[in-house]
Parts: sequence; C-alpha cells; structure tokens
Amino acid sequence: DSQVTTKLRLPETADPAGARLELHIAPSVAGALIQAVSGLAGYPYGCVEQTMSRFGPTLSAARAFRELKLPTDSLPKDLDKMVAQGVDRLVGFQHADGGWGWWKEDATHPYMSAYALWGLWQAKREGRPVDDAVLERGRTAVERQLEASLAAGKDEDAGSSYGAGAGGPAIRAFMFFVLSHMPPVPGAYNALAERMLADAARMKPQARALYALALSNLGLAERAGEEAKRLMSGAERAGGMARWEGASFDHGWQADNIQTTAAALRAVLAAAPADGARGALAVEAVQGLLHQRRDSGWASTQDTAAAAYALVDYLKTAPPKAGSAVLTARFNGGELRTVGLGDGAVPQTLVFKGARVAENGVDLTLTGGADAFYTA
Repeated sequence: DSQVTTKLRLPETADPAGARLELHIAPSVAGALIQAVSGLAGYPYGCVEQTMSRFGPTLSAARAFRELKLPTDSLPKDLDKMVAQGVDRLVGFQHADGGWGWWKEDATHPYMSAYALWGLWQAKREGRPVDDAVLERGRTAVERQLEASLAAGKDEDAGSSYGAGAGGPAIRAFMFFVLSHMPPVPGAYNALAERMLADAARMKPQARALYALALSNLGLAERAGEEAKRLMSGAERAGGMARWEGASFDHGWQADNIQTTAAALRAVLAAAPADGARGALAVEAVQGLLHQRRDSGWASTQDTAAAAYALVDYLKTAPPKAGSAVLTARFNGGELRTVGLGDGAVPQTLVFKGARVAENGVDLTLTGGADAFYTA
C-alpha cells in the first residue's frame, strides 16, 4: 500500500461555500497522453511550431501504443490525413536555404529549422511520404546553422536568435539532438559531440537534457549517463513531485518549466541506470507534469507537445500494470471515496465539497500494486 497527503490552499478572499475540489485520477499515463494528443489534433494549423506540435507527438504516441499492444481506438481517427496535411504545410514553409522560420516568409530560425526537420523525420520513419530532397536540404541547413553557432560561441540564448551564429547552448543542444536522429553514416556526428563539450559546462537543465538525449541516440552511453546523473542531482523534489527549472530565452521554450521538466525526464529515462532511483524520480516528474495540466493539455501547443513526448517515453518504460488496484480519497477528513483501477479502467474525476479558507488536505491511499496518477 502507498499513502500520500496533498495540501491545497484556498485564498482568503474565496467563498468556501461555492468552492469544490476536482480530483482527476488515471490508472496510467496512457489516459493523459490520449487527452493531450486529442487536444493537439483539434488545434487549427498555424505557424511551423503549431503544425509540428500538432502531428509529431500524435505519431509518437501511436507508435508507442502499437509497440505496447495498447488499444488505439482512442487516438485521433484521422491521423493519416492530419500527418499528410502537416507534412505538406511544413514542406511548403521550407525556405530557399533549406531551413524554416516561424512562418513561410520570415527569416530562417535555428530552432524552428531543427523542429520542422524533426517532425518530417518522424513522419518518414512512420512510412509517410516525405521527399528525401526536402529532408536533405533541411539536414544541411541545420548542420550549417549549428556550425555557425558553434563558431560564434555565444554564451546565452537570450536576445536575437536569427542570422549567422545565432543561438547559445540550448539552441545548439536542440539542433544537435535533432541531427542525432539522422546521421548520414554511423558515427558521423560523434566528432560534433566532442565540439559540443565546450557548452557542457555551462548548460542549464534544458540544454543538458537535450545533449544527453543526443549522446544516447549516438550510442555514447557512458557520457549520456554522466549528464543524466547531473540532471537527477539537480531536480527539485517536493510533495511527491519533481521538476527542473528553465532559464530565460527570447522565445520562451527554454524558460518554460514544463518543457524543461519534460526534456529532463526523457533524458533520465534514456540515459540513467534503470534502477529504483530512476524509477522514483520518473514517477515524481510525471506527477509534476500532470499537476501543471490545464484541462486536457498544458499552457501552449509547444508545452503540450513536449509533455506528450515525455509521457510516451515514460509509458514505454512503465506500461500499464494488470491488477485490481483501488484508490481511496478523503478530503478534509470527510467522506471516503473509492475508485477502482483494474484492467480496462479509464481516467475518472471525483468532486468534493467542504473546502475551507486557508489549508485543505486530500488523503490518498492506493492498494493492489498498480500505479495511479492524480491532479487536483
């Protein structure tokens, strides 16, 4: 059995008579993942980021569900059409220099170039028709921008991120991460890994996570493990949740704690030893991500996409457990409510009244050996 108490605070100005607690409970992260990709699928097409965030995580989730032999009927039904439209839009937005900006007519941006290339690579991996020439022009553009950024050697990602030599350690780490998926020949980017060492000492969590993932993709397991160990020691852990702090950046993605935590979780899962310490931290990081959800998703399409990728990776390491677990919940010492989390269970919501001004407490007890994730 496992027990936890969550504290919630109602502001002094609130009316407790009209307040209620909604406790969302899921037997695995699969339910939250389905909700996230479904929300992304319903988002209208916009810039390159929104286009990529719409179909990339859904492709990744569908692949994981197939590999784990989980039911796929809850995933978006029009996935093929959505991917085809997304690929067409990204191809149409590619600039003459092979890169991408946020839009079709703006300047080429190193982060958007790598993000679009990653999306097209994912579509190609899943057997979707993507022109090899488009991928090659994109790969060359990202390589060129990374080379220029390494030569410029900027210490910070804040400020202008356009033009030759743009980007600091985080943008360089992201470009390196994307390139690590598609080397032209085995070992082609190992020399690039050595050149990235100058950034390693000054990397903040988001950059370090992306760097560790790239090293892991390239088969440099020992070095990836060292970076994962640094990430684990730098996690902020409290109240059964874990997170990693972001840093400032002109377009926000590196400063975003959701995206930073998602990247760090992925790196820990990919590169840290598969032991109890990793497992405990991963559960806390997932709980931390779920705690920051807004309805079915997170604060933005990019946040939701980043969290979805992390949930996919977690699901692969911790698929839903069979069994007949039961979760009991009591709010402020009042009525005891029970939820069954056996095979085939779906996410559920418990609604409690009886909130009071200042501190409130939710006592949760899980029996039966399965997992449960909750947000309140």
